[in-house]
Amino acid sequence: MKKKQKLITTVLACVLVLAAVIAWSFAFLRSKDEVTNTFTTRNLDILLTETEYPGNFDKRVTGILPYDEIPKNPQITNSGNNDAFVFLRITVPVVNTAIANVDGTKGEQKLQEIFYLKTNQTEKTTLENSFNQTNWIRLENVEEGVESTPPGDTVYVSDSRTYIFGYKNSISSGQTTDPIFDKIQMKNVISDVLGYSEFQTIKVDAFGIQADYLNKIDSKTDLSEDQLEEIYKLLVE
Repeated sequence: MKKKQKLITTVLACVLVLAAVIAWSFAFLRSKDEVTNTFTTRNLDILLTETEYPGNFDKRVTGILPYDEIPKNPQITNSGNNDAFVFLRITVPVVNTAIANVDGTKGEQKLQEIFYLKTNQTEKTTLENSFNQTNWIRLENVEEGVESTPPGDTVYVSDSRTYIFGYKNSISSGQTTDPIFDKIQMKNVISDVLGYSEFQTIKVDAFGIQADYLNKIDSKTDLSEDQLEEIYKLLVE
């Protein structure tokens, strides 16, 4: 079963009735006129899909092994009729476990992620994250679950961590973003530390906001990381 869900939907639908009444009288003569205007706003609606994901009950998912790769391509479609700025938040598990080194020796047991998030251009033997960042911009300053540390020395402070991305330009009605990544790969986790049949989840949330709502931002130009962070905070705070 394809995972298809409408995670964040902002609907602006209202009917505004304005009545303008003019009434006057003079002696025994009276006149009255009435005008009723009806306005209906447009709507903002987004759809999160993973068209290549095989489903939670697929044997590749329920029986995943170290280094296995599973298709998973989160992307957002603007299914409303307003231009929108959109964001993805990916929450991955952090586990107190050991991961085997490349030479097969047992690594240090510590809090660490157990999945790589990868593009199709990244080889199976390349053991690192990779993202489609032609149009997506990573917003590291608003990510959660890690402490600010020198490069290569991540310190985890929770049982999960987030990756947050903003699309650098607005998407119009019917437009679909690039997938942020195309597949996941399980790291070479030591099974006697993690445990067999242990349930782990990767959660993806999508957010959208009407582009025209943000008057001080030009929706027709590429946004900076700082601008996207400012908009993202409006959505989640």
